Amino acid sequence: MTPEEIEKNPSKMVAIIDSAADGIIVINHHGTIEIFNKASEKLFGYQKKEVIGKNINILMPEPYRSKHDEYLAHYLKTGIKKVLATGGEFTGKRKDGTLFPIDLAISETRNGNQYTFTAIVRDVTTRFRTLSHAMNQSSAAIFLTNPSGIIEYTNHKFLQLTGYSSAEISGKHTRILKSGLTSPEVYKDLWKAITSGNVWMGDLCNKKKNGELYWISTSISPIKNQSGEIIYFSSIAEDITLRKHAEEELQKAKEAAESATIAKSEFLARMSHEIRTPMNAIIGMTELALDTELTEEQRRYLTTIKSSSDSLLMLINDILDLSKIESGFMEIDFIHFSPKKIIENIIETMKFRAVAKGITLTYAIENNCLPDILIGDPNRLRQILMNLIDNAIKFTEKGSVLLSIKPHTNHDCCSPGHVFEVHFMVSDTGIGISKTHQKNLFEKFSQADTSITRKYGGTGLGLSISKSLVEMMGGKIWIESEKDKGSCFHFTVPFHVPKNRENTKYFSSDPKKTPHFEKSHVKLLLVEDNTDNQYLAKTILEKAGYAVDIAANGKLAVEALQKIHYDLILMDIEMPELDGFSAAKEIRIREQNQGLTHIPIIALTAHALKGIREKCLEHGMDDCITKPMKKNTLLQIIHKWMILG
Repeated sequence: MTPEEIEKNPSKMVAIIDSAADGIIVINHHGTIEIFNKASEKLFGYQKKEVIGKNINILMPEPYRSKHDEYLAHYLKTGIKKVLATGGEFTGKRKDGTLFPIDLAISETRNGNQYTFTAIVRDVTTRFRTLSHAMNQSSAAIFLTNPSGIIEYTNHKFLQLTGYSSAEISGKHTRILKSGLTSPEVYKDLWKAITSGNVWMGDLCNKKKNGELYWISTSISPIKNQSGEIIYFSSIAEDITLRKHAEEELQKAKEAAESATIAKSEFLARMSHEIRTPMNAIIGMTELALDTELTEEQRRYLTTIKSSSDSLLMLINDILDLSKIESGFMEIDFIHFSPKKIIENIIETMKFRAVAKGITLTYAIENNCLPDILIGDPNRLRQILMNLIDNAIKFTEKGSVLLSIKPHTNHDCCSPGHVFEVHFMVSDTGIGISKTHQKNLFEKFSQADTSITRKYGGTGLGLSISKSLVEMMGGKIWIESEKDKGSCFHFTVPFHVPKNRENTKYFSSDPKKTPHFEKSHVKLLLVEDNTDNQYLAKTILEKAGYAVDIAANGKLAVEALQKIHYDLILMDIEMPELDGFSAAKEIRIREQNQGLTHIPIIALTAHALKGIREKCLEHGMDDCITKPMKKNTLLQIIHKWMILG
């Protein structure tokens, strides 16, 4: 029909509109319904007379209902279409309050300043059901909300997960799912992301209908219409409750293990301290006594005490080291040291045992190609070599034990800043080990056979610990041996050659080149609460020519420093009143505040656990000596810091 024909016969136009299969609704510029065809009556459940003259928003759910007039006014003023003014897929609201999906197409007619809008409405429930059926087959929990967060669609998996029925959850706000355990910051980030048109992904803790908590890993996406405006939010979620519970159990187990490890560490620290403190006095006093004039019988008694004490200390160290390795508390140092001095000291220490058995103990450095200074862990190197040499002497009845050292690589061993890998070999003419028994030799508590344990003793820990230490230092250890033909233990360790020698002058291998100072002019402060160890350290130091004062705790040490200047402080760690860490901290603060000279502080600790050296340095100390302290070690450390100043 032409416009002229419609104007002449409006009833014919109404008949045409009513015969349309799709709903046709016409509104004026105020949003008032002027035409409502029969298909619209069927779709929305209203009779024509119920809606004519009413605002179109009665057919809309929130949030469109309350915002429609605003949208319409905005369009009439600016010409910018928003949401319903553009058409697309939406949700309609029937007279009975039920919601249903619609496809909406909107056109406008202008007559002067008057606008008329015609909406073609199609029920897409069938299409929506097909899509819904597909989503119901999904193993993911899926739901849709409008821009205000009102739930409009849920699939079967979502209903199964939450315990709600579709009727119970539809039209409800998503806050019904909140557990209160998810951080508000998470929701803030979520809302900011999706309202900005972005996808948000993350984990949420929600609450079921029965109050039970559940976890989901969800992806929330905005759905936009043709104009780019958000009309829905879709959430696709996976139930991760079991995974979260497993993670929680794992975390609890981890915390329990960490607590047990901490308890074990504290026990080891206490055991280390309690054992090493008396051992320090026993070994130290024995060494002092051996330096005095003795009868042959007295010397034999004291030598036996020293040998037994050294064996006991080695056993204690093995047990503590094994516990540290298993607990992850073993640490490897990275400091300057003289490898030649380490080797010479070990040979000198072990010679007593070799001579007592009538065998020779020697060492050889291939082509003398060993740098004066290396960077690594001298104490662990000493421990490995002592273990291997001790075993070699133990299992050799006659002949010799030889420590051989050579470069493991062909590059220039003296090149500053480079890695220098050293190959150590401890060979003997002892009982040897059969191929059968070699495969388990480096296992804990393992010895070649039980007859060896009965004859030679030992715990079977030394080689296991040595293997762990070598590997922690980045090296390898292995054995070449035949029964009754002796053994040769090999191990390699990479060290670093210092880039310069600024801090290594005290390591000179030539005593004539070592800087000297007048010991009688050096004043030392010994801070130690144990009277036996006070006497031992004071005797060693005074015999070496030093002047020594004693403070029985950290508080007395701080007070003494306010009256007398000391050149170096030897500080025990565990003391009453004020411990060594706190005392060192107070001393450093005083030096800084008053502009005083930095006094070297050497920690004396009976602890031998991971991190003790770093902890000493963190609290302002300069070096650390582990008890039981050897006389030569103590004097070398003091000499070192007097030279460094």
